[in-house]
Amino acid sequence: MQMIYQNLTAAQTNQYGLILTACGISFHTQKAGKSWNILVDDANMEKAFRIIEKSIAENQTASPSLTADDHHYPGGYTGLWIAIVIISVYVAMMLSGESKLFMNQYQSSAMRIMAGDYYRTVTSLFIHADAGHLAGNAIGIAIFGTFLCRITGWGMGMLMVLLSGGLGNLLNAFMYRIGHISIGASTAVFGAIGILAGYLFFIKFRQINIKRSSWLPIGGSVALLSFLGSGEYTDVTAHFYGMTVGIFLGVLYAAWGTHLRKPLYQVLGMSTALCIIAGCFFQGY
Repeated sequence: MQMIYQNLTAAQTNQYGLILTACGISFHTQKAGKSWNILVDDANMEKAFRIIEKSIAENQTASPSLTADDHHYPGGYTGLWIAIVIISVYVAMMLSGESKLFMNQYQSSAMRIMAGDYYRTVTSLFIHADAGHLAGNAIGIAIFGTFLCRITGWGMGMLMVLLSGGLGNLLNAFMYRIGHISIGASTAVFGAIGILAGYLFFIKFRQINIKRSSWLPIGGSVALLSFLGSGEYTDVTAHFYGMTVGIFLGVLYAAWGTHLRKPLYQVLGMSTALCIIAGCFFQGY
């Protein structure tokens, strides 16, 4: 990998990382003392540099009063903690010796959801078929969840990811109605991607002279859906619905939710998310 930027602040690193993520370009961040460096693959070096420089130039022409609230919240590594929770649930399921019973009780069954088992839309996000299925989703939520929570804060970010995943599964069940079963956190992963895309879209769309490029994050999220949304346990429609709900939530947050960055709302957001998760598992017990 080649370094394209060095001596960046944490806020700059997050901003450039979000731009690269929205465009589907993989990258690596490297801490150097109190500053950060960004590295990308050799094949993407020129493209990544061009996209970031274009975004910087466009933001410099935007009205400062319109971008004053576009800052990054110190959300830490919330996505990593969410991934650890998902892994812990899988380990507990395997150690119980009743993984099939556990899966049948908590998986997203369209027929059962339509019959009133709405708790499955949430509990199924924590159920995975095998270690490979788990690893892909854990890595995805660790990366995209962390980026998201550095914008929204750890509590509100966690809640929005959960809502996008749960509502995505609900919409998927309404579409299939019968004969469809799905499991895994991938719907929430694409929900996080959608939230990032919706947030960036709105921020750029309301700025002067950059309305055309504001659609780039949406296009990037669709590209990621087509690129990442394939595999043995892939449920493309659930991914699509999760990402769609995420885009909607991202736009709402960018438009009216910036005051939710305050610590009180972060605690409320995390508490609400934990209560929803606990309540759904308790309902299915």
